[in-house]
Amino acid sequence: RYDISGSINDRLIKIAVAIDTSGSMSNEDLGRVMVEIFDIIGTRMCEMTIIECDAEIQRIYRARSAQDISYDIHGRGGTSFVPVIDYVNER
Repeated sequence: RYDISGSINDRLIKIAVAIDTSGSMSNEDLGRVMVEIFDIIGTRMCEMTIIECDAEIQRIYRARSAQDISYDIHGRGGTSFVPVIDYVNER
């Protein structure tokens, strides 16, 4: 667990993050989501897989810092995370 105080910080944490890109999420909301994600991770070494999804997966990419995040969001349809869960379970 990376959140326990006194833990060793030399491990690479692999995280999959599903981001709701449906019509109910504004660009400002998405920006706040990214800030929160990187605040949680802090200074730990991390390999993050970003999965953008509305009712289907729109895009998948890797990010190591907030600068790697693309704010050119695709989707804006309905909301369903079933495709994300299927994707993660398959891998």
